[in-house]
Amino acid sequence: PSPRPAVQVSLCEFTNVLDVNLIANKIILDCLLGQYQVRQCLFCASIAGVRLRAGTLGYGVSKAALNALALVYAKEHPETFFAVLGLCNLQTNLLQNALNGPHVEQFPEIVALRDRALTANYVTHPVQRAEQVWQLYSGGFGKKLESGVFSEVRNLITH
Repeated sequence: PSPRPAVQVSLCEFTNVLDVNLIANKIILDCLLGQYQVRQCLFCASIAGVRLRAGTLGYGVSKAALNALALVYAKEHPETFFAVLGLCNLQTNLLQNALNGPHVEQFPEIVALRDRALTANYVTHPVQRAEQVWQLYSGGFGKKLESGVFSEVRNLITH
């Protein structure tokens, strides 16, 4: 259950989140970059890796590390464009569980996020976000992004 205090997150739970959000990405990147000429790569990042909040240890740390991973790969592979996009509050079970978990009331920032999520158009359906990401890709990520540097989708689609 999330959110919860960092001291209540077991090492096993913590490493499981790192495995999914960070280590798996490195494994895939190494395979792709070792076998193909990759021109563009999209990281599904999160503002949670930039704006760390109490109660989000595994997710926040894994997304911060993912941002760092993308930037290192961008510096080492200048021939590849690394788009690092925060997909911003997708209507998913993960978000619902985080906003309605049993410990939410202990974390004022999560309560405030939950309250914002109840307002119109704050949470986006995944299909709509996928279409927006496709539009950014089709228009050329390089025109609005710096390779390896985190950006939020909602900021890009409004400009």
